[in-house]
Amino acid sequence: MPQHSSAPSPAAALVALGAVLTAAAVLNLLCPPALASDPCRAYTGLNMESLGAVMRSKGYETQDLPGVAKNHGFMWTLPDGVGSLRIAEGGSSLHFYSAFVEGGAGFEKVNGWNRNFYFSRSYVDDDGDPGLYLDLNLEGGVCEDRILDFLATCIASDSMWREKLKEK
Repeated sequence: MPQHSSAPSPAAALVALGAVLTAAAVLNLLCPPALASDPCRAYTGLNMESLGAVMRSKGYETQDLPGVAKNHGFMWTLPDGVGSLRIAEGGSSLHFYSAFVEGGAGFEKVNGWNRNFYFSRSYVDDDGDPGLYLDLNLEGGVCEDRILDFLATCIASDSMWREKLKEK
């Protein structure tokens, strides 16, 4: 007696799969994923004014950089010192800089930092002081949470960097 299989033929399975994929594609076009419910407040064309507003809303203290045109950069009070923030011309990136002016930190300590910490760079500046640099790419826009994460990374990096440079 022949047995009847309830499994669809390969051709019928391909037709059904095609229908499901077509329906999924139509739904994706009509309802793009996460656009309506995405909590990201994206900044495209971030400027110093909007960056300052984000920072002040979280309690960070800033002031204009001496010798720099207004809204082109500012000083930022950090737990262990003072840093500066600037947005690159054209708004492509945000730059953080902090200098270690306490003395006693030479090329060996700066190179040690660069060997072990890849997300930031340290160089000896034109005045002979070690400087710490971090950048955030702003191309295509960034979420406020990413900006705040970058600022937290700057604070943590600056504190760790200063401790490393003070080590005997």
